[in-house]
Amino acid sequence: MSATIRCAFQKAGLCRVGRRAHRDPQTRDNRGMKADPGNRSPKARRSFWNEGPSDFPAFTRAVPFTLNEGRFYSSVYGNPDRAPRQGSSPRFPNHRLLLPLSPPRNTLVGPVTIRTLSTVQSPGLGETLNRRRLDASLRSLLVKSSMSVDSAEKTCEPTMQLDRLRKRLRAVAFGVLLLLVPGQGQDSSSPVRTTHTGQVRGSLVHVKNTDVGIHTFLGIPFAKPPLGLLRFAPPEPPESWSGVKDGTSHPAKCLQDFASMKGLTLKLLNVTLPSTSMSEDCLYLNIYTPAHSHEGSKLPVMVWIHGGGFVMGMASTYDGSALAAFEDVVVVVIQYRLGLLGFFSTGDKHATGNWGYLDQVAALRWVQQNIIYFGGDPDHVTIFGASAGGMSVSLHVVSPMSKGLFHCAIMESGVALLPSFTANSSDVVSTVVANLSACGQVDSEALVDCLRHKSEEEILAINKPFSIIPGLVDGIFLPKHPQELLASADLHPVPSIIGVNNDEYSWIIPSFMNNSDAQKEMDRETIKDGLQKISKMMMMPPEFGDLLMEEYIGDSEDPQTLRIQFHEILGDCIFVIPALQVAKLQCSYAPVYFYEFQHQPSFFRDFRPSYVRADHGDEVHFIFRSPLGSSHIQLTEEEELLSRKMMKYWANFARNGNPNGEGLPHWPVFNQEEQYMQLNTQPAVGRALKAHRLQFWTKTLPQKIRELMEAKEKHTELLSLSHEALNVPMCQGYGRGNSPTREPSNQRGFRKLHWLFLAEV
Repeated sequence: MSATIRCAFQKAGLCRVGRRAHRDPQTRDNRGMKADPGNRSPKARRSFWNEGPSDFPAFTRAVPFTLNEGRFYSSVYGNPDRAPRQGSSPRFPNHRLLLPLSPPRNTLVGPVTIRTLSTVQSPGLGETLNRRRLDASLRSLLVKSSMSVDSAEKTCEPTMQLDRLRKRLRAVAFGVLLLLVPGQGQDSSSPVRTTHTGQVRGSLVHVKNTDVGIHTFLGIPFAKPPLGLLRFAPPEPPESWSGVKDGTSHPAKCLQDFASMKGLTLKLLNVTLPSTSMSEDCLYLNIYTPAHSHEGSKLPVMVWIHGGGFVMGMASTYDGSALAAFEDVVVVVIQYRLGLLGFFSTGDKHATGNWGYLDQVAALRWVQQNIIYFGGDPDHVTIFGASAGGMSVSLHVVSPMSKGLFHCAIMESGVALLPSFTANSSDVVSTVVANLSACGQVDSEALVDCLRHKSEEEILAINKPFSIIPGLVDGIFLPKHPQELLASADLHPVPSIIGVNNDEYSWIIPSFMNNSDAQKEMDRETIKDGLQKISKMMMMPPEFGDLLMEEYIGDSEDPQTLRIQFHEILGDCIFVIPALQVAKLQCSYAPVYFYEFQHQPSFFRDFRPSYVRADHGDEVHFIFRSPLGSSHIQLTEEEELLSRKMMKYWANFARNGNPNGEGLPHWPVFNQEEQYMQLNTQPAVGRALKAHRLQFWTKTLPQKIRELMEAKEKHTELLSLSHEALNVPMCQGYGRGNSPTREPSNQRGFRKLHWLFLAEV
């Protein structure tokens, strides 16, 4: 068996047809004599490949390069079978001794990328080493009949038996190829990677039911801590650090009402959230990458944006190890500022807002610059998220700031058109914040300065009354409202997976909203009263609730049916209809794959009512296996297969922009036929999901409300004329834009937002 090696070291003087290798004339060879490359005869130089390791003359050279463990200079000794004297001092800065290791007999090791990164002046050599790039990849870990190492440099092609090749690799490139074995493979329990700002040390974990090791790097900063003047300001690039940063523990979560979240999660899901500190200094990300990966692996990258209604959530609740191990991808989980700190705005230059979204953009930029050092491909980045995370993904699709930072998008139970989460004005919120903070009714500059001097505890107290602080059409991240951006001719979306669950508003959301009535059996009067309240909060005419009753409830009197239909009204309004609208808007420009998750998880049957089907967020458990730290969750055999299929769909999509692959039921694209995938233990293709409901919400209901409003306006105008004739003042009703009793549009929007906090936590 032989292997052809196309080596890229001619410029470094390592091929038999190349220039002589530079050697320090002060370095002595194995016989104690000075090694002078100039004294070697052409014949001797040509016999480079015929020399055994023990015959390879000793020399020393500083070679700047990067492997997965980082950037440093290596002084490699010529005799690879003999290490330098113990206690010998390093010759060059950041010296790192690399002892030669022998690969297993008749095997090749790799793949590996070796790069020279900069021009370096090496003390003792008396010359500047020019910037070079050596890029060598051994394409397989297995024995093959032929194997090549490609490079942009000129090549030479010696041929030898594989067993001899194993020995020669130990001498090639001043021993640099010895770096193929130590520290970077699956046996490395303390891997080190180099980012643009410094080195970080991770750890090795093993995933159940796989033989794949995963390197985890936790708490890597992607921005400066948003403290002091950076509170209510765009994120700035992280500062460099010296030494090796510890990346073996989770970062602090962003400020939030964690006590409430922890209690409800334990009550509703029987899950205890991981205990991590909480701090305003929270702009960090976690990376999960297969242990075999290296710079040059170019694995697909999947960046997860957590949900939580933009008021809670953290990276530590999502372990990307299983997805990385099963699907050979790099998983990145990011954090971003939440609540007041994430979305407060004065509506002017002093606090433009959308800080949480800008944090996400900063994280995506960091990924573009650094993920290659963790084995990822910056040209194959998929962003995905659920609920508020799904909405974030959808907003990045339409935001000009995020263009080019990712290539595919997955939106789970959340899109840009979720009601209530985007506002055109921040006046009401800033006024309420000014009052709650005791900063007073001052100008925006003074208000921001006052808030920057508040402690974390004071910020949490100010934030507590808000169910949500919406994002803002700021002219920067969102130049227009998402509805306008999606309808714009300038829309250039990426391939997307968009989906919902079949029982979005049945358990988690009403529980977090303290809406216990929604979980009880209902009668018609209870539902009617609830819809009347909703109508008032949305500034809709009272007939709005009647129209919904007519469409969803009909003449039913059955309490269980009434409850189910009430849940469907809210689930459709908040999640399903917006998702279908976005899919329809995007599918003309790029491939869209739509799904409805339908499986009722077995592991929640003891903790929630039997009427709950696939609740909000249930699909996440089948992608991450153990979100929310729920390592005790046990999947049935059928659920295990469903989880593997969903992981495969998601990862295939990250690789190719298409979820389909061998062994998977075919998932058709969402087009005029509106085909979608029903994700269940027996996945199947459906057609035109809730087509009638979509028609009702987007056509029938708006038309009927418009007619009602016009009728009321006409009636009001007639009354106004009669009162004007009698010279009697009156308060005008609906439809009069200048009505003194009607709330200003921003106040109506705020009240509407206050009711519609309908997002996952």
